[in-house]
Amino acid sequence: MPSGITESYGGIILFHGSMATPDWPDIIRPLRLSLSDQGWATLSVALPDPNPAPVPERNMQPSAPSNSGDGTDTDPAADAELTDATETEASEAAMTESAMQDETMANSMAKEESTPKEPYIDQLTRIAIAASTQLTDREQNRQIIIGVGTGAVWAAAYIAYAQDDQNIRLLMIDPRQPEDPEAPQLSELIPLLDSETVLDLYFENSELSKAQARQRLRLSKRSKLPDYRQIKINQRPDDSKREQQWLAKKSAAS
Repeated sequence: MPSGITESYGGIILFHGSMATPDWPDIIRPLRLSLSDQGWATLSVALPDPNPAPVPERNMQPSAPSNSGDGTDTDPAADAELTDATETEASEAAMTESAMQDETMANSMAKEESTPKEPYIDQLTRIAIAASTQLTDREQNRQIIIGVGTGAVWAAAYIAYAQDDQNIRLLMIDPRQPEDPEAPQLSELIPLLDSETVLDLYFENSELSKAQARQRLRLSKRSKLPDYRQIKINQRPDDSKREQQWLAKKSAAS
């Protein structure tokens, strides 16, 4: 979404969380639209699944062709022999075709397994760089990455590992550790953000959320991060629209 006003403040890249999409109705879409109205160009990207489901094996067998008569009277014994021969040929053909398909699939799977899988952080980096380049091409040189849920961890990983030479600000909303065992730990990423402006917004909706937020804040102080700020979000379950509007305004102001 381009900036909704004449003068743009910059570009924002949105990282959605797990089991969500680039236009997810909860948080992502309201931010994408509202921030655009407030003068930001927004670009919401689709993050790849860290653990995609394997391709299911083919187990359907091709059906044998059916024989239809032409309506003429023939010898029943001859018909029986002809039918048996036809069914045998059809069965052998089906078995041969199935074997060839199985062999082709096995070769394809073996080839895929032999090809080294690209690390997830490398996939993510390619996507983020492409998004940043697109915003830069549109003269949006001031850029912020907003990560929501597990997307906040991957956004922090991208900034910490891949973009040391770029001044990209990070805004984390309700950070959550991904279930992928190979995902980087947010507690290990925060100390690496010493040269970045980081805003940590968290929902005060559970004791676990508040405890995790306190741990992140203590870690930022222990790491002496000069530009790490944390703000709690008071949820309003009976007024979700107002909450989304407040969140968008807070993100834009920050």
